[in-house]
Amino acid sequence: MWLFELKQKYYRKQTNVDFNKLPNIYKKRSEILKIVMENSTPLFIADRQILLDRLESLKKALQKYWGNYKIAYSFKTNYEIAKLDLYKKERLLAEVVSGREYKMAKKLGYDGRQIIFNGPYKKDSELSVALYEGALVNIDNFEELERIIRFDKKSNLRRNVGIRVNTEIPNLQKSHFGFSIDTNEATLAVKKIYESRNLSLTNFHIHIGTDVDKVASYQIATRKTCQFIVKNIPDYQRSIKSLDFGGGFPAHGLASYGRIRWNPKPIESYILAISNELNKIYKVHKPTLILEPGRYLVDDTVFFMTKITNSQKRNSSQILTTDATVTMLPLIYYRPQIVKLFDRKLNEKKDDYVNSIIYGASCREDDILYNNRLPKAGIGDFLIYYITGAYNQNMSSEFIFKKPNLYTI
Repeated sequence: MWLFELKQKYYRKQTNVDFNKLPNIYKKRSEILKIVMENSTPLFIADRQILLDRLESLKKALQKYWGNYKIAYSFKTNYEIAKLDLYKKERLLAEVVSGREYKMAKKLGYDGRQIIFNGPYKKDSELSVALYEGALVNIDNFEELERIIRFDKKSNLRRNVGIRVNTEIPNLQKSHFGFSIDTNEATLAVKKIYESRNLSLTNFHIHIGTDVDKVASYQIATRKTCQFIVKNIPDYQRSIKSLDFGGGFPAHGLASYGRIRWNPKPIESYILAISNELNKIYKVHKPTLILEPGRYLVDDTVFFMTKITNSQKRNSSQILTTDATVTMLPLIYYRPQIVKLFDRKLNEKKDDYVNSIIYGASCREDDILYNNRLPKAGIGDFLIYYITGAYNQNMSSEFIFKKPNLYTI
């Protein structure tokens, strides 16, 4: 039980959830109940307006503090959101990290020039297609760089490429992706590209992590990247067309287990920090600032809905079983869940709180979806898990049951 005690300890610390930023279940209950009647639980539901609101906030910050920007949606965060076509209509680029995701983007109608191809493993065939179609390929490692140089010698075309870099940032784990700017790795990578016949370095990419809440972390990453560029790219004002600072911006979920301090800021605080550092080296010409958010855009907007199928009493606790499983919410072990109980008409239950354990419907003894206090529940009541849009659906498996679908309101 030590894991549950740890979870409860962290859950008690996190009580300041702003539900005004999350889907309003009561106001949307007619739409939600219609979806449930037609499709049954468990299922994910996304609020389209919140998807657009998050994007609008990011656009306003970028326009205010930089001006020349592009936003790419991180496909790996939630494929079902990508398939909605909502962000494509808003002219976002597709950020992919595998050949499979690249093909997915093409199938959804993205042109090669609308795709950013990241990731540590890209096959020759995938690189060849991406470079030919004009995608922005960010080279991750020396092995990949050597392969591109080797097979691109056969071409008479000059390819624009980017490189991913990493650097030491206080209180963050050092990334093993990309070329270190703290050693000679990034310097050597730049040298190899400059010496190649058919490659032009036009972009730098750095991604410092996920759920990074400290503004200073983005500031330091930007400053050190800029210092490297000034030192190693003599004509950077002309040759470096874009700077890609990835994503990692937090949504409004609770802190992950083990996180001692957690103080997410409004998105414009992070954009201002990045822009202030860029302005130190770009006085007139401004390269395109690229961001690749995933969690920030989609996590808040999606909730997971499951139904109670069995209820028992054990001492002073209620033992509940639902029609969902932990395999449908794999990030349940990443951070405390924000859960509310509703009756069959989606009226929130707020009284008679008791210790509660929610079990999933699989045959696993450790299939526990929640272990904390909830109002007294009955069979047929609904449980809503908020802020589940990032990674849960992509990482879930079809162990025993099918993966739940995503619907929109």
